[in-house]
Amino acid sequence: MSDVKIVKCSSCGTAYKLPPSAKEAKYSCRKCGGLVVIRHGSSGVFEMPSDLRFKPIKRTSEIIPPKKEASVPSGQQPPPRSPCQHGTDTQPIGAGGDFEALNETAILQRFEERDQTIRVRRDKTSATSGPLPKIHGYKVLSELGRGSFGVVYRALQLSMDRLVAIKVLYPECAAKPEISSRFVSEARAVGRLNHPNIVQGYDAGEDAGTYYFSMEYLDGHKVSDIIQRGGALDASRASRIVLDITRALEHAHKHGIIHRDIKPGNIVLSKSGGAKLCDLGLAFSAGDAESNRSGALGTPSYISPEQARGEKEIDTRSDIYSLGAAYYHMLTGSPPFLATTAAEVIRKHIVEIPVPPRQRNPLVPPDAERIVLKMLAKRKEDRYQDPASLRADLDALVQSLAASPQGQPKPATRAEKPRVPPSRRRYHRRLR
Repeated sequence: MSDVKIVKCSSCGTAYKLPPSAKEAKYSCRKCGGLVVIRHGSSGVFEMPSDLRFKPIKRTSEIIPPKKEASVPSGQQPPPRSPCQHGTDTQPIGAGGDFEALNETAILQRFEERDQTIRVRRDKTSATSGPLPKIHGYKVLSELGRGSFGVVYRALQLSMDRLVAIKVLYPECAAKPEISSRFVSEARAVGRLNHPNIVQGYDAGEDAGTYYFSMEYLDGHKVSDIIQRGGALDASRASRIVLDITRALEHAHKHGIIHRDIKPGNIVLSKSGGAKLCDLGLAFSAGDAESNRSGALGTPSYISPEQARGEKEIDTRSDIYSLGAAYYHMLTGSPPFLATTAAEVIRKHIVEIPVPPRQRNPLVPPDAERIVLKMLAKRKEDRYQDPASLRADLDALVQSLAASPQGQPKPATRAEKPRVPPSRRRYHRRLR
């Protein structure tokens, strides 16, 4: 085995066996994404260990000519080597320069090898309409989605070597000083929030007329996608998700932040299984009169009555209502109110009482129904007055569901069973 050559990653020191004929080339370490340099050989193929975490990389080897050492005049010391070189003559992958030359697929593959993303959705990337924005310090990769005020992109923050989600204001919104200045100030306020159930904000600013807000990138599953694929969630799972978001609201409320657009599409399940509240683009500081002028903003299926009426005084109880509508959707598989138009849905939020969840899904526990109906009370005074009181009830519900067999509610008694309408009793007898 004297002809077998051993090379090591310059970052983590992982060793790889090479055939004796490997050409001079550079590769990315399968473990950490660091640089592996081969100085001798002819084939350029790794003989990889039989470990499943090492995935083959399908790309053409790049031939690196040997780098000549610069001559140093006599009597002078050679310049010190950069700490980031780790004993090699090439800048490590991920230091900014190499990423600038790579396309999105190659960049995502590097992060996937480092196990820094949950799953890479290359096939589900939204089609980008128009050119990608240019923002100093970021390499914008692709479009993730669009909202009322701007577009969310997947991007690479070059200075920190990490994937981020970056929200960019529409040009027509950026042209209005009252919107652009409030966007930046509120984004910075959100960036001060530090909680495990809130997507972390990183940076906000303006670059050549482009207003942006970068935040933590989560490649997890949205609750809305889970409902769309599988219908109503198990009561125990739905209650744990709502409990996590209630903790996030409690933290935001202490800092005077109101979200204004809570819905299943803005709740993402992280790698650890916990839920994170994201898309705080509509959030504002409580008591800010300039922000409260836009009180009617939100999503029709989850908007609170006071937001639907365009009231100026919007507080955390509005977020509790929207979270209750999302909780209702998780428990039953449909929002509290359905209609053919958004205006009709908004009208129902103002004047109609929702159907009790147990009439749509008999497996919903009575305590869960009581909590969600209190969250959906029309009058703010009849709801939970703060996230702390809601968290106490949800915590007790989650513990009781965890103690019951498989987290299922007890069978309904005769009085609790939903009655079959007379017109359908004959049909039920025929099925027996």
